[in-house]
Amino acid sequence: MSDAVHDGCVLRNPCSRRTSPGTGSQRPYVATTAQVLRLAEAAALRPDDVDFMRGIVSPTIQWPGDPLKSETSRTPVPIPHELARTAVAVGDRTSLVTNELGQQAGPWAIERAVRAPRDGVTG
Repeated sequence: MSDAVHDGCVLRNPCSRRTSPGTGSQRPYVATTAQVLRLAEAAALRPDDVDFMRGIVSPTIQWPGDPLKSETSRTPVPIPHELARTAVAVGDRTSLVTNELGQQAGPWAIERAVRAPRDGVTG
């Protein structure tokens, strides 16, 4: 590339650290272990627990309707905007996470659904 700049084929070397475009200033967000939802919290999620515009989940109860175990469980958890857009389509359901019959899914059903593709099991 330096030769191409020297010969006038390109104006500047995009591979050079001095002339390459800067990287974006936005850093990727990675949820901490404390911010990840537990299965019991995910199973009890209701549409009112999600700020669909900002993509934030704020659990209020855990499966099967019990109070949360700790203040850490009340920590808002960011979710991808694609997931928030998908969740907004639930309509008037009372639970966000349902089984194939449209009933609220328990933690074991969620775990089974997550493990099946990982283990190569189809169902």
